[in-house]
Amino acid sequence: MKNVISKSLVFIFIVSVLIPGSSKGESIQVTNEMNTVISDFILDYNKDKYYETEKQFESHKIYGAKEVNGVVEVYIYSLYLGFNRSTRDREQSGGSFPVLIKMKNENGSYSVIDYKEPENGDMYVDSIKEMFPKKYAYKAIQDTGSIGKLDKEIKKKVAVWLEETN
Repeated sequence: MKNVISKSLVFIFIVSVLIPGSSKGESIQVTNEMNTVISDFILDYNKDKYYETEKQFESHKIYGAKEVNGVVEVYIYSLYLGFNRSTRDREQSGGSFPVLIKMKNENGSYSVIDYKEPENGDMYVDSIKEMFPKKYAYKAIQDTGSIGKLDKEIKKKVAVWLEETN
C-alpha cells in the first residue's frame, strides 16, 4: 500500500512540473516603474468614467504579483479620486475597487495589456474570487470600503498640487 501511495505522489509531482501551463506562476516584486505604470494607466482609464474634475489622483495597495508565461499579474486595491481647486481637498468624484492588472515587459519597459474590475451588485464577491488567487481575494473583499491609508496618500498629493497651483 505504501508503495502505491509513493508512486502516486511521484506521478502527481512529475505531472504538475512537466505539463506546460500547469504552473501557477512565479511570485515577483512590483517595482517602482511598475507602480507608476499602474497608476498612470488607472488615471487614464478613469478620466472619462467619472464626473469631470481639474485634477485626478490614484493610490493603490498591492496584495501580490506573479509572472505567468511572460505576463505579470498584479492584484491591487485602487482608490481613484478627482478634485477641484475651489473645493480644496474634498473629493468631487471617484471610486475604489479591487483590480487585476496584467502587464508585459517589452523592450525594457512595462505596459498594461489587460485591466479588470469586479462586477457590480450580486456578482461583486464572486467576480473578485474569480479574478484573484484565494489568498488575495479574501483580503480584497475585506478591504472593500476601507480606504483610510489610500485616502491619506491621495490627500498628501492633493496638498502638494494645491500648493503648486496657488
